[in-house]
Amino acid sequence: MPRLAIKTIVLSAMLAGPTLAQHEHHTATTEKTPSKYANEQVRNTTPGEFVVRRVSPVPAGFMGVWTYDPAGDRMWLLSFGPPANTKSVSTLYEVDPESGETLAQVRMPFLGECSAAAFIDGFLYVGLPHESKIYKVMAQDKKVLGKIVGTIPVPALMDLGPGSEEVFRFPFLSFFGLAATPDHNLLLHAQEIGELITLDRDTGKVLNRVKTLHALGGITPVPGPHGEFLLLANADPEAAALRAEMRRFLFRSNHGITPPSAVRPDMNCGRPEARDIRWVLIDGQTGDLLAATTQQCVRTNAGSVALLGYEKTPGTRYGRFRFLAGGEERTVATIEWAPSENSFF
Repeated sequence: MPRLAIKTIVLSAMLAGPTLAQHEHHTATTEKTPSKYANEQVRNTTPGEFVVRRVSPVPAGFMGVWTYDPAGDRMWLLSFGPPANTKSVSTLYEVDPESGETLAQVRMPFLGECSAAAFIDGFLYVGLPHESKIYKVMAQDKKVLGKIVGTIPVPALMDLGPGSEEVFRFPFLSFFGLAATPDHNLLLHAQEIGELITLDRDTGKVLNRVKTLHALGGITPVPGPHGEFLLLANADPEAAALRAEMRRFLFRSNHGITPPSAVRPDMNCGRPEARDIRWVLIDGQTGDLLAATTQQCVRTNAGSVALLGYEKTPGTRYGRFRFLAGGEERTVATIEWAPSENSFF
């Protein structure tokens, strides 16, 4: 294997470890989550605004991403490959959305971390940042689940012109948020340059670029109250800052940042390895921030997000979103968020 490929895979493994999120200094309330996990809690910026409704199990040792098809009520999990995953090879699972039971599984050839998967017209589109590729994987028929039918090129950093002041260790674009656009093309979030980039799903041609937040994890399309194209996303700002620092060359004049400690005394929640996860609502056309809230003091990571449902709700600006995200104790959580008038930075 070429030396550069080995380095990029090792970098993916280095960045797979959990860190803690930046603390937000605003009043929060604590609500007991209806969960079989006794220690699972959610702290809300507004009571009833952000609630974990349930958690579902995942296959033993699973560490990766997931996606959901609301039309077909189908759910897929894709585990990372080694060395990011030290317990298993990359595996694609189809699971029952209600029980978490594994319905089918197939070994995949992927190494290191991958992006969240976007489901479009019977296919899963999975990005491997260190390869600068998005893989097109069959998912509609269980008999050919996991068959790779093509790849789409992803532009390198030099192709996007990040700016003369930016010097990166590796040429590939770091992206972990990947979603479908209303016209069934691909939208990815470029962490280094803080952009939403639309790619043609067949050729990889860049169709559109807009500025947005840098620190985003998973992204999923959600409808607006008037049919707008919005994105629901999560973030671990401190982990993103550490990841960005590791991506850049560190010169002698730059001392870098110190990785956060495992226990946050300012949280006072008594939960080792707990962190804050930021949730945001973004305009998918402009990249503008519309609303935000913080899930405080939880043992989970910012990663895949998949919309389950949406309803217009009186007294809210954007309605109520029901979605899947990472839960505690390596589960998938079903969460509801109804952004209020106060859900802003």
